[in-house]
Amino acid sequence: MKIIEVLKEELFFGKTIDLLANKYDTKNRGRKFWISRFEKSKSNRIGYLLEIDSKLVGFLGLIESNNIIGLSVWFVETSYRKYSMTFLSKVMKVIDENVIVNSSPDPIALKIFHNLYKFNLNNEFIGLPKNIFGFSKSFSKKIYFGKRINLCYDENISM
Repeated sequence: MKIIEVLKEELFFGKTIDLLANKYDTKNRGRKFWISRFEKSKSNRIGYLLEIDSKLVGFLGLIESNNIIGLSVWFVETSYRKYSMTFLSKVMKVIDENVIVNSSPDPIALKIFHNLYKFNLNNEFIGLPKNIFGFSKSFSKKIYFGKRINLCYDENISM
């Protein structure tokens, strides 16, 4: 089992896009969608690939801004799912010095993130673009709506 950091404009970026477009994406959004999704991130790192027996079988995507990391995609091919938790744990150890948010996990992922990492969607960060509400750049970065803490960014990093 090997974990590979994926950076933009490197060989593994294209391989990651192919993996997502061909094996993960049930909505058939295609390569352009996935490229656009990760190009929005300010960070050069887009996530981590899981390699088993020289085959790329999984990906954990990240969309980063400053010290905040949004988990974007967690995918492992069905026949390699026994490696899913080890893969997740190793990646989380690498990124754990940052604020980590996961604003749209599916129900199974939500249970895992809640049990292992104490994620709670009632206290989750939601990325909002400032231009939706017309906030100035000098406006406070935290706006409170109920129990959730909403962060406003100059660009929408959570799409």
